[in-house]
Amino acid sequence: MGAVDAISARVAAAVLAAVAPDGDQPLDVAFLVDGSGSVGTAGFALSQTFVAELAAAFAPGAGDADNRVGVVQYSSESAQTLEIALADGVSSYAVSQAVAAMSFHNGATYTDTGIDYVQAHVFGGGGARDGAARVLIVLTD
Repeated sequence: MGAVDAISARVAAAVLAAVAPDGDQPLDVAFLVDGSGSVGTAGFALSQTFVAELAAAFAPGAGDADNRVGVVQYSSESAQTLEIALADGVSSYAVSQAVAAMSFHNGATYTDTGIDYVQAHVFGGGGARDGAARVLIVLTD
């Protein structure tokens, strides 16, 4: 197991223990990934690896009791990209493919705008499921 795999497994276990300690509540997990210029291409690539590995650790699936994963990249005030919606983030493969296809924005850092975008476009508008705990994981520098 590589370093990113080990960290991902520990983070997923900690989130699951904190949010759904009995394992009886599915999670809708949204990743908000910083695509600002200060992250740099190497840092962005590391973020992609981490998100793909951490998403896999949540074991997303299509069933009502399964976890789902969505990913948004943010940077400048008007540059947020829904990379994969919760409804589509139902397998590790689907999430990893979407994350691998992300294009680095290389813009400014508007974290607050990114969070607002996740609230409106990932958790809001019918994206999140009734009965699923909503978890937002923000990656930034």
